[in-house]
Amino acid sequence: MGVLYRWTGGLEPAFKVMNTVLVLRALAELGLGPQALDDAGQVAAAKLGAADPDLQHWLGIGVWPDHPTHWLAFWQFSGFSNPADNGWVLYGYRKARYSQQQAEAEIKAAARRIGVREVVVRWFNPDGTQSAAE
Repeated sequence: MGVLYRWTGGLEPAFKVMNTVLVLRALAELGLGPQALDDAGQVAAAKLGAADPDLQHWLGIGVWPDHPTHWLAFWQFSGFSNPADNGWVLYGYRKARYSQQQAEAEIKAAARRIGVREVVVRWFNPDGTQSAAE
């Protein structure tokens, strides 16, 4: 039984996992690697980089829609000078409570609440590819 099963078995509308090792294990269970969000984060960084050429850090967000009960939103923080600020977070939004559009709106709102200026959300396809660049 994998880590995703443990987290998605409850009835709460959403969950959050902040342990990078466990989040990377969940990505592996889906057949994705740690580079899975590089593109989403770099698109956001490129958009911001035009206004701030010294920008070195970014946040990539990718959502796995093919889970039977949850929208799984993987967040990757990278490039921060403090190593403790880099890593992975996983949010799960129960499909019975959130439509795809509601989940994406909540993801973007959560990113803005922590001060993210440019939010790029990528939706994974079942084969591990991502939605097109925004």
